[in-house]
Amino acid sequence: MNLPTPLLDAIAEFAADVSSDAVMTVVVQLRQSSSNLEQALLQIQQRLHSTARTRFQRILEEWRNCAGRVPPGELAASVEGALHQATRLRDESSVELVWSGPATPRLGFRSTEQVLLELISGARRSLFIVTFAAYKVDALVQAIQAAVTRGVKVSFLLESREESDGKVDFDAADGLALSRVGGITTYVWPLAKRPKSIQGLHGSLHAKFVVADEEVLFVSSANLTDYAMNLNIELGTLMRGGDAPRQVAANLAALLRDGVFRAVNL
Repeated sequence: MNLPTPLLDAIAEFAADVSSDAVMTVVVQLRQSSSNLEQALLQIQQRLHSTARTRFQRILEEWRNCAGRVPPGELAASVEGALHQATRLRDESSVELVWSGPATPRLGFRSTEQVLLELISGARRSLFIVTFAAYKVDALVQAIQAAVTRGVKVSFLLESREESDGKVDFDAADGLALSRVGGITTYVWPLAKRPKSIQGLHGSLHAKFVVADEEVLFVSSANLTDYAMNLNIELGTLMRGGDAPRQVAANLAALLRDGVFRAVNL
């Protein structure tokens, strides 16, 4: 039978969050449980650490809701299949640290500018770039223009002088000269949409990250500035594959649909 969605979700969560050895222990125990199922389930839970036990208990809850329609062997096969999928996704994803600043010979970190240029130049469908400050990064602007030319949908979310309530005296879009780069959609975070402290101070658009093709995510302390590329100490993380790029892209899309960000004409 087709397993109900809540049970499938519980199995997927268990396989993704629990060690492979622990998951396979559960699979083996389920397959050997025909003679004394309740005893086997008790033994499984006793062998799992607290987090894994909580995840497994959710599986049991959803499984029991099936009222015996899913035999232990079928449940075991589903758990093993979910483990295979989770392992494949982990193998397909990677995380790389990106460092700008004083170099250490033993650790071959790539620089912020190098990674950004690679990310922009490698984008095939979409780029969403978020930064607080931006200026004097001609090489990046040229790479962005080339991306637009080859048909990549490029979007920016930038801090602005008008919407920052006096926190900045510049427009990041002006610093990048985006008005001279056609085919780009630029968004700002309107002041009216920003939370305020009890003193009446508004929040800032302080995040710095790039999502490419909903498949690669670069999160960094670095703004898109000459100082950040060449003088500052900056640290970032480049994530390829996995859930993070898709989750961030989906979050941005939801915020745009909800009107949290507003498109502007340059």
